[in-house]
Amino acid sequence: MASSIGYINRQRPRVAVMENVSGLLAKKFASVLKGTVRALESMGYVVYHPLLNSADFRLPQVRKRVFLVAIRSDSKRADFVWPEPMGSVKVAPFLDPPTAADKPGRLPNFERGKERCISVYQKVYRDGVDPRTTPVLVDVDCSGKFLKRSTLPGHSPGAAGPKVALGSAPAVGA
Repeated sequence: MASSIGYINRQRPRVAVMENVSGLLAKKFASVLKGTVRALESMGYVVYHPLLNSADFRLPQVRKRVFLVAIRSDSKRADFVWPEPMGSVKVAPFLDPPTAADKPGRLPNFERGKERCISVYQKVYRDGVDPRTTPVLVDVDCSGKFLKRSTLPGHSPGAAGPKVALGSAPAVGA
């Protein structure tokens, strides 16, 4: 965030938009958020910073992020209004239709992808979801530390983010 503040200070844009992980709202990072807001305000910006979830804006992924919108005071004509949540969406319409060759639990053709899928399948199975019958999305490109489960509204628990779809019905992402 410091490099963004430096850039804003040098360039003085009329509007700046920043995004960060939801952890920025945690108590241990309160000073980072407060410091960022204070720095922007000291440069003459009005700052807005809610927590938004992509699943509330018709994206088939649960992704909570803190957004900061900073409007230079001399450019502000009215209060900034965040969009209203639009509701969730199912993933099925975004997936390829199933084919006769598809089978539950099929794995990618490369080792890392197989390892990621097996790890996620084991996690969801421990939580009572059978990945052989319930479609699960797995981000096979992510590092192991980012393999976590999340749930879209109206869906069963599943696995990390949508890069490779395993199955063809409503699924979940992180």
